[in-house]
Amino acid sequence: MSLLQNLKRIEFYTAFICPYAHRSLIAIIESQLQGKLPKFASVLNSEETKPIYYNEIDLLLDEQTKEHYKRINPQGKVPALKLVLNDDTSLVVNESLVIGEFIQETFNPNLLPQSENPIETAFAKAQYKIWTSYFDSNFTSLFFKISFEKLTVDAVITEQLPITHEKISFLVQNGFKPNQKGRGDFFFGDQFSLLDGALIPFIIRFDSNLRNQYGVDLFKPLPTDNETVVESLAIFKKWYQAVRARPSVKKSAYEPDFVPLSTTSNATRKVLVSGYEATLEEEQSGKKKEIVSATELQVDWFDYERYLTRGYELRLAKLQK
Repeated sequence: MSLLQNLKRIEFYTAFICPYAHRSLIAIIESQLQGKLPKFASVLNSEETKPIYYNEIDLLLDEQTKEHYKRINPQGKVPALKLVLNDDTSLVVNESLVIGEFIQETFNPNLLPQSENPIETAFAKAQYKIWTSYFDSNFTSLFFKISFEKLTVDAVITEQLPITHEKISFLVQNGFKPNQKGRGDFFFGDQFSLLDGALIPFIIRFDSNLRNQYGVDLFKPLPTDNETVVESLAIFKKWYQAVRARPSVKKSAYEPDFVPLSTTSNATRKVLVSGYEATLEEEQSGKKKEIVSATELQVDWFDYERYLTRGYELRLAKLQK
């Protein structure tokens, strides 16, 4: 019996621009594509009897700090996954990596490699925890420095990139290569996993911000990089291209099935992104333009990198006020 039969509904609270929330979104969409979870609730799939209700939390309006959201997640952070068992009982899981593990353990075991040997299965989960911990300890601070501090191009190239390349090399040589074993370009070779989904949101944004803000290629070796680092960057670029091409990643970012309306432009139902066409003042006053109407959910115009760039510009403007 599917565990979904024990649920009345699922509610996903997220922010489309947030890399942490993006991790959970990828795990959900990957599971939807594998038939393990239902579709998101929207006008496009209202026939779903037990859908996942997508709730966009507007970080520019600090909605995550408001009382109505803190009743769901007292920490005031996205993402959060609310499992409604019945009218009286709900369970809430928060933290992006924890949500991913919860989905893997509860709905979709194939989000991590499975083996007839339970030791090998447990080892794969251990690798996931080891290397997400390494990544979060070493890469996220570099990403936020690149994104939210006004650096010169020279400082990026001479100070930030050498450190980044060294950390990529360590990850590739000690994490990717032993687990890929020449079988494919994902972390675990030919199997896409939670680990790929946990790393890619930050690397997508790292790559985009470097190119759009500084005109710098994350994957291009520096003259000072040694042979091991050069080899690692080539392997890491192949991984990046393979993961970006994964349908769940494309649908979570570049080619969404439907584009969420903003929290401020659709008061009756909060479902997905605005495109950030509003000014910061419009954002803060709650008068963001409605970019896509509920009857015109067409996404051919949607430019994910432009959305990210504009979103970070507005975030910087807010921080500087």
